Amino acid sequence: MVDTQDCDDGDDLDQLMLATVDERQSHSTLIVCFFTGEGAPPHTAAMLRVPAPPIASSVMDSFHVQIDAAIELNPAVHDGAILVGRSRTSEDYAIRGWSYRLFPPHNGACQEANRGSAFNSGLAMSTVEGIDAVYLASNNTVSKFVHGHHILLR
Repeated sequence: MVDTQDCDDGDDLDQLMLATVDERQSHSTLIVCFFTGEGAPPHTAAMLRVPAPPIASSVMDSFHVQIDAAIELNPAVHDGAILVGRSRTSEDYAIRGWSYRLFPPHNGACQEANRGSAFNSGLAMSTVEGIDAVYLASNNTVSKFVHGHHILLR
């Protein structure tokens, strides 16, 4: 698993997410789950969206444009998490799915007062094997969850 707190990937992802929040046209709540592995990570479920935005686009360039275009195509895509993955740490991250439900298993080590389902789900999801980081952007605030820890970026 990539420890995003101790490598360049973490700083790159932080900068990507801060820039994405700054540059988006809409300021709706955004949950982005970064992972390494094949297929969708465990404890996630796709919520069917018709029409469905395209996937497999690299997020390193114009992530905000891709998000805005997806929401313009189908406003319901913002209701779930965006899955952004890569098969190996040597690859770039790409959008693997829009509008996913996160349902991490109960983790006793992740004891945090209820701060809302998006916050608490992101925190717990960050402990799942293969998850590199989960970001929650809401009201110009950006939170990062890594290995069951919350980091307020802004």
